[in-house]
Amino acid sequence: MLEELSKNDKMWREVAYRFTNNRDSADELVQEMYLRLLDSKVDIKKINSNYIKITLYHLFKSSKKNLYKTISLDEYKETVTKDNVFDYTDRDVQILSEINKLSEEEKRLLNLNYEFSVGKISNIDEECVMKTHRKLIKIRKKVLKKGFETEYKNTRLKYQR
Repeated sequence: MLEELSKNDKMWREVAYRFTNNRDSADELVQEMYLRLLDSKVDIKKINSNYIKITLYHLFKSSKKNLYKTISLDEYKETVTKDNVFDYTDRDVQILSEINKLSEEEKRLLNLNYEFSVGKISNIDEECVMKTHRKLIKIRKKVLKKGFETEYKNTRLKYQR
């Protein structure tokens, strides 16, 4: 079976290169494809060039998924604090103290904004999107105070120029 597949090895590597834009990654993808097809019990007569291309595409997509796997916040804290000594900068301490001065409602909105979009928050609070957006800007200005414009840039303004 491998002999039949390897006759078009150059073509498989070109197809893989189109997905990855990197020769080394394309070579790895093709090697993985050979291993997968060798392990599978697919009839050689059913394997055609489209089958190979689809297999390469799925292998590429699954390799991308593995790159961006998420971990929980607790796992992240453990990995960061386990080996590294984490020191807050003066600015970090200042921001944290300003956050502690916020009302419970403002803290709740700020926390929601880390998980949800402004639109979803406005649906949760049953408010207008713009009202929620203005509240969040006001909270950020309160917390960041000096340096607000440099630390929190409105990307719409940035791209409109």
